[in-house]
Amino acid sequence: MDITCIRHSVSNKSSSDDHRNHILSAEGVELAKRRRELLGNPEFDLVLCSPLIRTRQTAQLVAGLESDETIITVPDLFYEDDSEHGQLLNAMFERLGHATLKKYLEDPNGDAMRVIGKHGWQGVLAKIGVYKSHTRRLPERVLVVGHGVLINMLGISMGVPADRLVHRAHKETQGFTVINLSGTVTLTKRVALID
Repeated sequence: MDITCIRHSVSNKSSSDDHRNHILSAEGVELAKRRRELLGNPEFDLVLCSPLIRTRQTAQLVAGLESDETIITVPDLFYEDDSEHGQLLNAMFERLGHATLKKYLEDPNGDAMRVIGKHGWQGVLAKIGVYKSHTRRLPERVLVVGHGVLINMLGISMGVPADRLVHRAHKETQGFTVINLSGTVTLTKRVALID
């Protein structure tokens, strides 16, 4: 199984607007199309994203889908601002901004990120399990679209060593964090638990 995890593309931001409603900017649409090309225009068996509009739009463009009907939402790939972990993360983002992943992990509230990453990974595993129960096979290619530094935390939860991940939360690889996993031992063991 190959799992590609990316951060959503660039969105329109307005200080008066609820960030949960941000949509992709014109630049973001072009970058998502470019990311698809850079990935080799792949076909994905399973496309997963957080519940927010910008992740769904990014997933549709990167997966090359004509509509978003087959995209599956994973609520655990997003944290609510008013949750305990969400409040801790928001405080970290305000303090650290575009700091390195290492700074986030070393922060006194770094455990909140680990918890959210673990929940996100469990949500992804659950959707892979549903796919397997319907098709009687594991998906060969999976696309996961999430948010900023939390995509890196998802990678850590998957067993990817932190030093193999992109170390900045935003604006890397033209607005994306990309993690590609292919048949790692840790991933194979964790996917085997889906049965």
